[in-house]
Amino acid sequence: MPCMEPATLESGGENTPEILLREAIALSSAPRGAAPVFRLTRERTLTRRGVIWLGQTCNARCQFCYFIRSVEDRNDPKHAFMPYEKAKAICRTMVDTFGNNAVDIEGGEPTLWHHIPELVAYCKSIGLAPTIITNGIVLDSKERLLTLKDAGVRDFLVSVLGLGPVHDAAVGVQGAHRRQMQALANMTSLGMPFRFNCVMTKQVIPHLPVVAKLAIATGARVVNFLAYNPFFDQAGGERRRKEHVASYSEIKPLLAEALDILAAAHVEGNARYLPFCAVESRHWRSVYDFQQLSYDPHEADLSTQMWTALPLQMISAEPLSPPVAFSHLLRPTPVPPTISRLVRWKYVRAMVFGLHRALVKIASKKYATREQGYRAIGRHFAKRTGYDFCPSCQACALKRICDGVPSAYVHMYGWTELSPVKSIATTDDPCHFARAQEKVVEEEVPVCVP
Repeated sequence: MPCMEPATLESGGENTPEILLREAIALSSAPRGAAPVFRLTRERTLTRRGVIWLGQTCNARCQFCYFIRSVEDRNDPKHAFMPYEKAKAICRTMVDTFGNNAVDIEGGEPTLWHHIPELVAYCKSIGLAPTIITNGIVLDSKERLLTLKDAGVRDFLVSVLGLGPVHDAAVGVQGAHRRQMQALANMTSLGMPFRFNCVMTKQVIPHLPVVAKLAIATGARVVNFLAYNPFFDQAGGERRRKEHVASYSEIKPLLAEALDILAAAHVEGNARYLPFCAVESRHWRSVYDFQQLSYDPHEADLSTQMWTALPLQMISAEPLSPPVAFSHLLRPTPVPPTISRLVRWKYVRAMVFGLHRALVKIASKKYATREQGYRAIGRHFAKRTGYDFCPSCQACALKRICDGVPSAYVHMYGWTELSPVKSIATTDDPCHFARAQEKVVEEEVPVCVP
């Protein structure tokens, strides 16, 4: 497959967003097959979704990828797909230890993995409703989709990063947009539900409104607009520069327009990893920072995620580390390379994870409810990934439910764009605004929560 270097691609002339939208709708149009029923709810309960990273083998080179070094380096221990039996063991642990009833299956690109149909079928058989997170490139083959449908996949989360050449540049693959639109047409005709993820890089944000319109035209159930996060490989380095990372003032008007379009069509739209003041107040119900994510049924619960993201769960050749139920994990993130190497030694590994389990038991006694514990984990995530508050944030009525701003963003743009909210009463309820949003809910297989 021909690849291209990620680059800034201006849409102009014949490539205006609206013209590209018409072309995308034509490419993705198909007779609608019967799709599973879903409902809308304003009830907020803790998510029971888990997540598994199969390996960082991918057919794209997204400039914002959390694991870009592992994707590009074939010798990286996280690059290769894991054995099927290890993937099964992780999924079994999600049910038995963490009480999950749904799972996000991620790669790299999971549709490239030879065992993906078998894993989907296994997940369904043990009560994990399987979602595949995909760029959609190889799903332009209807036969591949039929195999996954027969295996029992519940839905797809498709990365739509603008339209036409903007999407192709974002993923580093010529023709990726056209193949993705064919994949959406295939999903529509087969009655297979899908949602959109859209990472808001500087090149993509001019296309946010047309991505929203495409979602409505194709029948996407949810659209997630994600800030360019400073996680894992993106904590620094050459890809996190001003030419890629949009400022909040650039994002705010176009995100508001996109969310307005979705709201008018009664399609769920979410804005993730942004401070509340960077989003128009009418859309605060759509803001999902770390404290709100645990109440989104389509987000992985932080307890499971912190276990599956440990090095031993992400390295193909390594055994699993011991799981911990309802974890308020205290480890730093990301794990320093020296620790990653040490835990490969049998006796050191046993000692490290024994201490880890003991600390979790002690920490978990501090919280009377799961809600309190998960909120503490959310705050821990934000702190460990470098989020902070500026001096003016101290006067903000929403400081207690907001993450603040990533330090990497502050180094680029400073604090000047932040404006404390003083027009409303102070709130300490993370779902204060989220309860006003109607969220898509599918039927889940009941499981016993430990």
